[in-house]
Amino acid sequence: MIDIEKLTKALAARDKFLNENPEAREYQREIDAELDKAGESMHNRLAIMENLIVEKRLELVRVLKELSFSVEAMGLAAKAYYEEKEE
Repeated sequence: MIDIEKLTKALAARDKFLNENPEAREYQREIDAELDKAGESMHNRLAIMENLIVEKRLELVRVLKELSFSVEAMGLAAKAYYEEKEE
């Protein structure tokens, strides 16, 4: 059974967060669209949320690896530059 008061507070908190963090709105739209497909089944809704979290985690890992390679390349370039200047 849905507790309307808790739901109202949760939605208000979500709206406040989205107003303070507009960059999160697109992700919220994605969440809402996926949850609309789940129907009323709590199991389906939780499975969808788990999948979305895993997808975002994998995306984050990929971006962090790219960033790590970029930082490493910059470090190597800087090292080579300063070694060349010392000669």
